[in-house]
Amino acid sequence: LALTVVTGTLSASLALLGDAVDSASLYLNRADGGWPSTTGITEPLQIEPLADGFVELGNEDVLVYSAYGSKILSLQPSYARPVLAVGGTHFVVYNRAGSELTVCSRTRTLYTQRFDEDILLCAMSNNNSLAVVTDADRFAGWIHIYDPSMRELYSWRMPQSMGTPIALDFAPDNRRFASGMIAARDGQLNCSVYFMSLDSDTEGLLYTADAGSMLLRLDWQSENRVMAVFDTYIALIDPRTAAEVARYDYGGAALQSVAPGRRQTALLLNVHGGNSLVTLSESLTVMSEIPARQAFAVSATDTDIYLLCPDAVECYGYDGVQNWVQTGLPSRP
Repeated sequence: LALTVVTGTLSASLALLGDAVDSASLYLNRADGGWPSTTGITEPLQIEPLADGFVELGNEDVLVYSAYGSKILSLQPSYARPVLAVGGTHFVVYNRAGSELTVCSRTRTLYTQRFDEDILLCAMSNNNSLAVVTDADRFAGWIHIYDPSMRELYSWRMPQSMGTPIALDFAPDNRRFASGMIAARDGQLNCSVYFMSLDSDTEGLLYTADAGSMLLRLDWQSENRVMAVFDTYIALIDPRTAAEVARYDYGGAALQSVAPGRRQTALLLNVHGGNSLVTLSESLTVMSEIPARQAFAVSATDTDIYLLCPDAVECYGYDGVQNWVQTGLPSRP
């Protein structure tokens, strides 16, 4: 028993047991909800998928709905600038104007924690490990990583030479992570990506972006595939070597929205005053390019693309063929 407590095996097992109990309870009470469902949040800040359901963040409220359309959790964290980060079955709400965060499962609040320094960003892995990056005197930032029971697994102060952390994403093995950094050098904006491991407290392999390109998003998709989205291009990076293996340049177009996938990617670009939907293959070669007119955002699954328009949603395949259109929506989707 002492060995399992020290190694964290017991806490991990209890966390898995709690998730299994939640799933069973939600299934048994699936008749309590349904779709469509009115959440009551009129201006959502974030809506993220959570274990087949979703978590919605408003200015004051956080709501969790199950896959069956039932509201299963409601809380009011009272944060000035609330932000969500979601894992497999847990999520964290943190205050980007302060030093406190709250970790929840689908059905209950698990932990509330306050740090001595302000929180810069948080990220969660698929197994619900939590990364918290805080300010740190004389350092670029301080990374803390916790297991699902909030037992600290890793702690490292980033040297100032790395820049300021702006993005973080875990590898599928939950033992490695990519950290996106930004710095101003020689009068230009410079972004870079470091590939780190929980087994080492030294700087990992480094990928350096084109000078002047701003990092917008990191997605660690498989053991040898990390997608980095910049405001001027999108790149595939091999985390084992930090080498760029494929890229797609926007050619002067402005990136409106992106939906990275494990095999295919959808981009919404603004070209000469009009929007264009571009679909890319696994190697970032163009599969299709079609006019997107009034669309302002794009979302996607592995098989379908959804263009969000002012009062409609249009569904396409990655070959550019339209599947259906839902018009007459009462508000902006």
